[in-house]
Amino acid sequence: MRARAAFIAGAGSAAIVAVGWQLGATALAGQNTTTSPTTTSGTTAATPATINGTFHGNDYVDDEGWGNVQVDVVITEGKITDVVFVQANATKGRDRAFPILREETLAAQKAEVATVSSATFTSLAYIKSVQSALDAAGYKG
Repeated sequence: MRARAAFIAGAGSAAIVAVGWQLGATALAGQNTTTSPTTTSGTTAATPATINGTFHGNDYVDDEGWGNVQVDVVITEGKITDVVFVQANATKGRDRAFPILREETLAAQKAEVATVSSATFTSLAYIKSVQSALDAAGYKG
């Protein structure tokens, strides 16, 4: 009976931690922890439709240390048309999240996309890198 109670208590604690972690991760997704983003080419203008170019995102190490994530975001006439991985060396299968995240970003036209199951920290590093590139572009999508 004690083993069952301990299991239930542990599972409940894990669920609470997971929910809190997700809420905290959402709040942290837009925070910048590395150097300022740079534009590799392109220009920004007063209206989003005139934003064109490739904008370089910051390099982030996911919080579990699985690897670095850094992207370039291509914007054509104010629309995100591509996300190119500059660094995507996540390990232990978490790199499978990258094509999913890229497609979600292109569909949503913003950095704020859902994290990929079993690749939460890698997803959050990706989101932060995309957001830093969009910030460099002046993109408000």
